[in-house]
Amino acid sequence: MAWSAPKTWTAEANLTASELNTQVRDNLLMTATAQATSAPSWAVTASKNAVAMRQIKEVIATPQVSTTSTSPVSLSGGPSISVSHGGALLVLFSARIHRTSDMSAVYAGPQINGKPKGAVNTSTAIASAVTGEVTRHGGHILWYDLGPDTDTIEMKYWVNSAGTTGVYAERVITVLPL
Repeated sequence: MAWSAPKTWTAEANLTASELNTQVRDNLLMTATAQATSAPSWAVTASKNAVAMRQIKEVIATPQVSTTSTSPVSLSGGPSISVSHGGALLVLFSARIHRTSDMSAVYAGPQINGKPKGAVNTSTAIASAVTGEVTRHGGHILWYDLGPDTDTIEMKYWVNSAGTTGVYAERVITVLPL
C-alpha cells in the first residue's frame, strides 16, 4: 500500500466507500503512528511519502577494562551492537575513563566493523588526559551515505603512547538508525 495524494472534492460530489477507504483509511495507515509496531522506535523518511520505523538500540558494558595498546582494540564486553538502517546512523557513546600515568591521553570511540568510512580515530573518539581521577566522557557521530544495511558498531580503545594504561568502565553505545 502507498500514500495516495488527497483528492480535491467538489460540492455535491457523490462519495463512495472505495474513495473513503483510499483517501482516509489507506492514507492513515501510512502515517508514522500506524507504522509504529514496536518500541522503542522512531519514524524516518524511507522515500517520498513513505516512512520506515527504525529500532533505537542501546548496550551497556559495566565491567572495568584496561589496555596499553597504541592502536584501537576491542576489549572484553565491548560494547557492540548490530542495527539495521536506511543508510545513516546517529551514534551516542560514553565511558568513564582514566589513565594510570602522566604519559599521554587515552581514547575510546565507536567504529562500524568492516566499513572504512566508519573507522575510529582521534577526531571522533572521546579522550582523557586525567591521571588517577575517573571522569565520564561522551560523544556522538553522524555517519551517512552508508547505503541501507545491517552493521555492527563496536567500541574501540587505545592510548596515545607506550607506558600508559587506559582504564574504562560503564561503557555505553546508543544507536539511532536513520
